[in-house]
Amino acid sequence: EIDKHLRTADVIILLVSPAFMASDYVFEREISSAVERHERGEARVIPIIVRPADWEWAPFGRLQALPKDAEPITTWPNRDQAWLDVVRGIRKAVKELLRERQEQVNKERYREAVVEAWADKKLSDSEAEQLSTLASELSLSIDTVASIERRVMGYNKEAILDRQERAAR
Repeated sequence: EIDKHLRTADVIILLVSPAFMASDYVFEREISSAVERHERGEARVIPIIVRPADWEWAPFGRLQALPKDAEPITTWPNRDQAWLDVVRGIRKAVKELLRERQEQVNKERYREAVVEAWADKKLSDSEAEQLSTLASELSLSIDTVASIERRVMGYNKEAILDRQERAAR
């Protein structure tokens, strides 16, 4: 059951303590899988340092740990403040993950529109205008738009420049 959730979770929270660090199963299976998904951008791994432990050397040691300054929760003078810091850090990580996923959706939507418009290997004025409007609606940067168009149009400079020129008009 744990393995299934580790393969599908968007956010993976590690409650770090000496017992957690001493678990062979955690290091042989759970941590490696979670960190790999984090590195591929499929999930966010958030280590929460609950009790003092030697964790910095672990595969997740380079990730941003909570609470602030990776200070173990049990060492904070006010543990409620420590947990509040953890909650705020998780909320921030989730917002970043959602923003990144929305950017990916927007890029894919634009890419699909470019593929459709470029199907006949040329762009009409109305297609160029539609692509410009869509790029603007999706808040895509000029660099992102150009990168997507280069990939779809096969680096056909004339087509890309023509499209950009039409969009400028």
